[in-house]
This record gives sequence, C-alpha cells and structure tokens, in this order.
Amino acid sequence: MLSNTDATSLIGKIAVVDLSYLIHRSYKAGGKTPTVSPHPDCASSVVPMTIERLKNDLKPAEIHFAIEAGHKHRDEILPSYKTRDPKDPELVNEYKLIVDGLLSHGESVLYATDFEADDVMATMAYQHEKNCVLITADKDMHQLCNICHVYHPYDRKEVTAQDVIEKWGVNPRQLGDLLALQGDDADSIPGVKGIGPKSAAKLLKEYYCLEGILEVADAMSEKTGKVMWKSLADNKQDAIMSRKLVQLISDVEIQSK
Repeated sequence: MLSNTDATSLIGKIAVVDLSYLIHRSYKAGGKTPTVSPHPDCASSVVPMTIERLKNDLKPAEIHFAIEAGHKHRDEILPSYKTRDPKDPELVNEYKLIVDGLLSHGESVLYATDFEADDVMATMAYQHEKNCVLITADKDMHQLCNICHVYHPYDRKEVTAQDVIEKWGVNPRQLGDLLALQGDDADSIPGVKGIGPKSAAKLLKEYYCLEGILEVADAMSEKTGKVMWKSLADNKQDAIMSRKLVQLISDVEIQSK
C-alpha cells in the first residue's frame, strides 16, 4: 500500500466519507457512552477529530459525508438482510449527534432513500471517477478501485487494485463475485456453504466470474464428486442471491440534508 506521504496524489479531489462506517467503527472501539459527557472515547468525540485529520491530509476540493437511509432494495432480495441485532439506542444517539454537528457547520451529508451509504458512494464514484476519493475501510468498496480512488481513513493509505489482488487473489472487478461466493455472516449474506475466500479466488482465477463457475457446477459435481462442486451445484440460487446483495448500486438518486 502507499505510504502516507504518497497520499499527496489524492489532494484536491472530491472526497466522499463513509460516515456510517466511521461512526460504527468508533462506537465499537469506544464502547458504551460513559457518564462523563462529552467523553474523549465516544464516537461523537472521536469522529469529528478523524474528519479534521482527513481534511488536513487530503485537502479536498469538496467533501461529502454518505449515510445510510435504509436498505429496502436488499430487503426485497433477502428479508433477513442485516437483521442480526437491534439498533443500540446509544449508537442511534451518537449517530444523531454527529450528523447534527456536521449539518450545523454547513457540511454536505448525502443519502438516498431506501439505500445504503455504499450505494451513495458508488454513485459518486461513477459520476466523478478518478477525481473522486472514497474514504472507507469497507471491503465492499474495494470493488471500485479501478473506477476511483479508495483511501483507508485509519491506515491513511490508498487501497489500489494491486492491493486487492494481493489480499484477495482477484482483481476489483471480480471481488463482488468472491464476496458472493464466501458470503458474509455480519450482513446475513449466505454465500455458498463450504466456499471460503481462498477457494473462491481459485475458482475465479480459472473461470473468471461467478456465472462461469455456476455454468459448469453440475457437470463438475458429477465428474469430480468433490464436496465443493456439489455445494456449488446445490446452492446456485444462494450464490445468485448473494451476488445481488453485494452488488453496489451506482445510479441512486442522491439527496443532501
């Protein structure tokens, strides 16, 4: 990955911050909001400091903050999507404090009704391409490394297409297929039973895409008798559904608070 000093190549671009990610990450790291308020470890104290550092590092021509406004599109595909635990009231309060604080300072907070922050960021990426820097550590957004720049807010480094290849064994265009195959327990995405990131990368190296893998699954299951191929043959619909869930929507109607 690039060193922090190499981030100068990203200066002066349109920055889109994954605010939902920053808040959730800081909240989990800081734990419950202490009785002392404002406490230096709570999200509503940490996130504004992180934002100021990002502004100093990247000196963006514009900076926008993407937030979630539902996930109806994915709920219609899988009703159990992201239903693993209820929203913590304290997290909801921290979220409101941070968003309200940004709005009070005239910052641009972007959302798309019924869509996630990821989709807002993907739409901005396709609109502005290499003049856009997405600030996030969400692996799903690494699918866009060929379209725009992706910058890790805590490592303070750009994530490049080569980084994706080294970490996952596939290029950014194939990452969505890999994520669909392996699934994601955190978001209730099933994937294909018995397929992990290494086996998914190996399959994609040979067959290039999920569609190509599923086309030969029945024949390979019968020919080889291997558990992996049988699982692929038996769970095609889960794979197809998972691919729809991890697909970034790049043409949402963006609104600003």
